Amino acid sequence: MITKDLISVNFPVLYLDTKTSVGIELMAANHVMHMPVFDKEENFMGIISLKDLIDKSKSSKISELSSFFRDFSISENEPIYTLIREVIQNKTTVMPVVSDLGTYSFVSINSVLSLIGTMGAVNLPGGMLVLEMPFINYSLSEIARLAESNNAIIMNIFTALSENGYMVEVYLKFNIIDLTHLIATYERFDYKVKSYFHHSEITDIYKDRYDQLMHFLNI
Repeated sequence: MITKDLISVNFPVLYLDTKTSVGIELMAANHVMHMPVFDKEENFMGIISLKDLIDKSKSSKISELSSFFRDFSISENEPIYTLIREVIQNKTTVMPVVSDLGTYSFVSINSVLSLIGTMGAVNLPGGMLVLEMPFINYSLSEIARLAESNNAIIMNIFTALSENGYMVEVYLKFNIIDLTHLIATYERFDYKVKSYFHHSEITDIYKDRYDQLMHFLNI
Protein backbone atom coordinates (compact mmCIF):
# COMPACT_ATOMS: atom_id res chain seq x y z
CA MET A 1 0.00 0.00 0.00
CA ILE A 2 1.21 3.51 -0.88
CA THR A 3 -0.03 7.03 -0.18
CA LYS A 4 -2.07 7.03 -3.39
CA ASP A 5 -4.30 4.31 -1.95
CA LEU A 6 -5.53 6.57 0.88
CA ILE A 7 -6.46 9.62 -1.20
CA SER A 8 -9.90 11.04 -0.33
CA VAL A 9 -12.06 11.36 -3.42
CA ASN A 10 -13.53 14.84 -4.00
CA PHE A 11 -12.04 16.26 -0.81
CA PRO A 12 -13.42 19.84 -0.42
CA VAL A 13 -11.08 22.80 -0.82
CA LEU A 14 -11.14 26.52 -0.03
CA TYR A 15 -10.48 29.37 -2.44
CA LEU A 16 -8.93 32.75 -1.85
CA ASP A 17 -12.33 34.44 -2.09
CA THR A 18 -14.00 31.92 0.26
CA LYS A 19 -15.30 33.47 3.50
CA THR A 20 -13.71 32.27 6.74
CA SER A 21 -17.14 31.25 8.07
CA VAL A 22 -17.50 28.81 5.16
CA GLY A 23 -14.05 27.41 5.85
CA ILE A 24 -14.95 26.77 9.49
CA GLU A 25 -18.18 25.01 8.46
CA LEU A 26 -16.35 22.79 5.94
CA MET A 27 -13.73 21.78 8.50
CA ALA A 28 -16.42 20.85 11.00
CA ALA A 29 -18.37 18.88 8.40
CA ASN A 30 -15.27 16.90 7.38
CA HIS A 31 -13.89 16.43 10.90
CA VAL A 32 -10.54 18.08 10.17
CA MET A 33 -8.69 21.12 11.49
CA HIS A 34 -6.93 22.02 8.24
CA MET A 35 -7.97 22.59 4.64
CA PRO A 36 -6.22 23.21 1.32
CA VAL A 37 -6.47 26.61 -0.36
CA PHE A 38 -6.47 27.24 -4.14
CA ASP A 39 -6.58 30.38 -6.27
CA LYS A 40 -9.12 30.85 -9.06
CA GLU A 41 -6.69 29.28 -11.57
CA GLU A 42 -6.70 26.10 -9.43
CA ASN A 43 -3.13 26.60 -8.22
CA PHE A 44 -2.43 25.12 -4.80
CA MET A 45 -1.64 27.96 -2.35
CA GLY A 46 -1.10 26.02 0.87
CA ILE A 47 -2.84 24.66 3.96
CA ILE A 48 -4.80 26.85 6.39
CA SER A 49 -5.72 25.77 9.93
CA LEU A 50 -8.89 26.21 11.95
CA LYS A 51 -7.09 28.22 14.63
CA ASP A 52 -6.19 30.82 11.97
CA LEU A 53 -9.84 31.19 10.98
CA ILE A 54 -11.68 30.93 14.25
CA ASP A 55 -11.17 34.47 15.58
CA LYS A 56 -11.57 36.29 12.28
CA SER A 57 -14.65 38.17 11.13
CA LYS A 58 -17.15 35.90 9.43
CA SER A 59 -17.07 38.17 6.39
CA SER A 60 -13.27 37.95 6.07
CA LYS A 61 -11.88 36.14 3.06
CA ILE A 62 -9.23 33.42 3.05
CA SER A 63 -7.01 35.68 0.90
CA GLU A 64 -6.54 37.98 3.90
CA LEU A 65 -4.84 35.13 5.78
CA SER A 66 -2.18 34.24 3.21
CA SER A 67 0.58 34.80 5.77
CA PHE A 68 -0.74 31.74 7.64
CA PHE A 69 -0.63 29.39 4.64
CA ARG A 70 1.70 26.40 5.06
CA ASP A 71 3.21 24.69 2.02
CA PHE A 72 4.05 21.00 2.37
CA SER A 73 3.15 17.88 0.41
CA ILE A 74 4.06 14.28 -0.28
CA SER A 75 4.35 12.21 -3.45
CA GLU A 76 1.51 9.81 -4.18
CA ASN A 77 4.10 7.03 -4.56
CA GLU A 78 5.55 7.33 -1.05
CA PRO A 79 5.10 4.34 1.29
CA ILE A 80 2.52 4.52 4.06
CA TYR A 81 5.11 4.89 6.82
CA THR A 82 6.44 8.04 5.13
CA LEU A 83 2.89 9.42 4.99
CA ILE A 84 2.36 8.77 8.71
CA ARG A 85 5.72 10.41 9.53
CA GLU A 86 4.91 13.51 7.46
CA VAL A 87 1.44 13.86 9.02
CA ILE A 88 2.99 13.74 12.50
CA GLN A 89 5.90 16.07 11.72
CA ASN A 90 3.66 18.67 10.07
CA LYS A 91 0.98 18.33 12.77
CA THR A 92 -1.73 18.34 10.14
CA THR A 93 -5.11 16.69 9.69
CA VAL A 94 -4.93 16.99 5.88
CA MET A 95 -1.91 15.98 3.80
CA PRO A 96 -1.53 17.33 0.24
CA VAL A 97 -0.53 14.60 -2.21
CA VAL A 98 1.20 15.38 -5.51
CA SER A 99 0.76 13.07 -8.51
CA ASP A 100 3.36 12.34 -11.17
CA LEU A 101 1.56 14.94 -13.32
CA GLY A 102 1.85 17.61 -10.64
CA THR A 103 -1.83 17.63 -9.69
CA TYR A 104 -2.97 17.76 -6.08
CA SER A 105 -5.25 15.51 -4.07
CA PHE A 106 -5.53 15.00 -0.33
CA VAL A 107 -5.40 12.42 2.44
CA SER A 108 -7.52 13.04 5.51
CA ILE A 109 -6.33 12.22 9.04
CA ASN A 110 -9.42 10.02 9.33
CA SER A 111 -8.06 7.71 6.63
CA VAL A 112 -4.65 7.64 8.32
CA LEU A 113 -6.14 6.75 11.71
CA SER A 114 -8.26 4.00 10.18
CA LEU A 115 -5.14 2.58 8.55
CA ILE A 116 -3.14 2.70 11.80
CA GLY A 117 -5.96 0.87 13.54
CA THR A 118 -5.77 -1.88 10.94
CA MET A 119 -1.97 -2.02 11.01
CA GLY A 120 -1.98 -2.19 14.79
CA ALA A 121 -4.35 -5.17 14.84
CA VAL A 122 -6.54 -3.09 17.14
CA ASN A 123 -9.68 -5.04 16.32
CA LEU A 124 -8.10 -8.41 17.04
CA PRO A 125 -8.30 -9.93 20.54
CA GLY A 126 -5.07 -9.91 22.51
CA GLY A 127 -3.09 -8.05 25.13
CA MET A 128 -0.66 -5.19 24.74
CA LEU A 129 2.44 -4.24 26.68
CA VAL A 130 5.17 -1.62 26.54
CA LEU A 131 8.83 -2.46 27.11
CA GLU A 132 11.46 0.19 27.83
CA MET A 133 15.18 -0.33 27.33
CA PRO A 134 18.39 1.37 26.19
CA PHE A 135 18.33 1.53 22.40
CA ILE A 136 21.68 -0.28 22.26
CA ASN A 137 20.01 -3.32 23.87
CA TYR A 138 17.03 -3.40 21.50
CA SER A 139 16.70 -6.74 19.71
CA LEU A 140 13.41 -7.59 18.03
CA SER A 141 14.51 -11.17 17.45
CA GLU A 142 15.13 -11.65 21.18
CA ILE A 143 11.80 -10.04 22.12
CA ALA A 144 10.00 -12.28 19.63
CA ARG A 145 11.86 -15.40 20.82
CA LEU A 146 10.75 -14.81 24.42
CA ALA A 147 7.18 -14.26 23.26
CA GLU A 148 7.19 -17.50 21.27
CA SER A 149 8.58 -19.37 24.27
CA ASN A 150 5.27 -18.47 25.95
CA ASN A 151 3.22 -19.55 22.92
CA ALA A 152 2.56 -15.91 22.06
CA ILE A 153 2.83 -14.29 18.64
CA ILE A 154 3.57 -10.59 18.13
CA MET A 155 0.78 -9.26 15.93
CA ASN A 156 2.15 -5.74 15.68
CA ILE A 157 4.99 -3.60 16.98
CA PHE A 158 5.71 0.13 17.22
CA THR A 159 8.81 1.82 18.59
CA ALA A 160 9.34 5.31 19.99
CA LEU A 161 12.79 6.77 20.67
CA SER A 162 13.42 9.21 23.49
CA GLU A 163 14.47 12.74 22.53
CA ASN A 164 18.13 11.98 23.17
CA GLY A 165 17.89 8.70 21.26
CA TYR A 166 19.22 6.71 24.20
CA MET A 167 16.06 4.92 25.33
CA VAL A 168 13.41 3.18 23.25
CA GLU A 169 9.84 2.21 24.09
CA VAL A 170 8.55 -0.90 22.30
CA TYR A 171 4.77 -1.24 21.96
CA LEU A 172 3.72 -4.85 21.39
CA LYS A 173 0.34 -6.37 20.48
CA PHE A 174 -0.03 -10.13 21.02
CA ASN A 175 -2.46 -12.81 19.93
CA ILE A 176 -3.09 -13.98 23.51
CA ILE A 177 -5.32 -12.26 26.05
CA ASP A 178 -3.53 -13.19 29.28
CA LEU A 179 0.03 -11.83 29.38
CA THR A 180 0.80 -12.83 32.98
CA HIS A 181 3.47 -15.43 32.15
CA LEU A 182 4.88 -13.39 29.30
CA ILE A 183 5.34 -10.36 31.55
CA ALA A 184 7.13 -12.54 34.09
CA THR A 185 9.42 -13.87 31.35
CA TYR A 186 10.39 -10.41 30.12
CA GLU A 187 11.08 -9.24 33.67
CA ARG A 188 13.17 -12.37 34.33
CA PHE A 189 15.35 -11.38 31.37
CA ASP A 190 15.75 -7.87 32.79
CA TYR A 191 13.31 -6.10 30.48
CA LYS A 192 11.44 -3.21 32.04
CA VAL A 193 7.71 -3.70 31.50
CA LYS A 194 6.53 -0.10 31.56
CA SER A 195 2.82 -0.81 31.17
CA TYR A 196 0.45 -3.51 30.00
CA PHE A 197 -3.18 -4.01 29.07
CA HIS A 198 -4.59 -7.51 29.20
CA HIS A 199 -7.18 -9.84 30.69
CA SER A 200 -5.62 -11.99 33.38
CA GLU A 201 -6.95 -15.44 34.26
CA ILE A 202 -5.40 -14.99 37.70
CA THR A 203 -7.51 -11.88 38.23
CA ASP A 204 -10.60 -13.92 37.29
CA ILE A 205 -9.69 -16.60 39.84
CA TYR A 206 -9.42 -14.05 42.65
CA LYS A 207 -12.65 -12.41 41.54
CA ASP A 208 -14.47 -15.76 41.60
CA ARG A 209 -13.14 -16.50 45.08
CA TYR A 210 -14.17 -13.04 46.29
CA ASP A 211 -17.67 -13.54 44.86
CA GLN A 212 -17.90 -16.95 46.58
CA LEU A 213 -16.82 -15.41 49.90
CA MET A 214 -19.38 -12.61 49.63
CA HIS A 215 -22.07 -15.15 48.77
CA PHE A 216 -21.09 -17.24 51.84
CA LEU A 217 -21.23 -14.18 54.12
CA ASN A 218 -24.67 -13.29 52.85
CA ILE A 219 -26.12 -16.73 53.58
